[in-house]
Amino acid sequence: ADGTYALDGVPAGSYRVTLNTRGSGYLYKPEDAVPIEIEAGKTYENIDFAVERGAEITGRVRNAQSGDPIANASVFAMPSQMIQRAMRRMSAGAMNDLGPNETRTDENGEFVLRGLEFDSEYRAVARTDGLAPGSSEVVQPDRGKAAPRVEIVLARGSAISGTVRYTDGTPASGSE
Repeated sequence: ADGTYALDGVPAGSYRVTLNTRGSGYLYKPEDAVPIEIEAGKTYENIDFAVERGAEITGRVRNAQSGDPIANASVFAMPSQMIQRAMRRMSAGAMNDLGPNETRTDENGEFVLRGLEFDSEYRAVARTDGLAPGSSEVVQPDRGKAAPRVEIVLARGSAISGTVRYTDGTPASGSE
């Protein structure tokens, strides 16, 4: 891959050209979006972007009861300033890049979260079937330093059940 891209069939109008770097390990600043007025039938070239390798958090997920590693657990990075980050991205028009950075653990319970912003605080949150979700302590990946390493311990969760009823006392169908 040489980094080139092409968008064909773009209708005439006003746009902000952005990137979605989720899952690539690279960072793109939404404020670097390129505003452009597209006229019918014209070709626009050299709409270029710069990306940089993002920060990483590494770690392991294990079972609280057995101590065994948990394979195939879902792990995502939750920014401490999640609302502010989402608002900044939305104001820059980066609506396609709002979800969490997410990965899965390998057979040894190990994971690497990539493409995180430097100098921002995160918790790594893990979940898997049959166990309650868990999270790491808050860590801050710093530029030029080794990736922070965390351990997430998942314990057996509790169960809750009951019945949903309408105000007249009849069972409400379709409730979950």
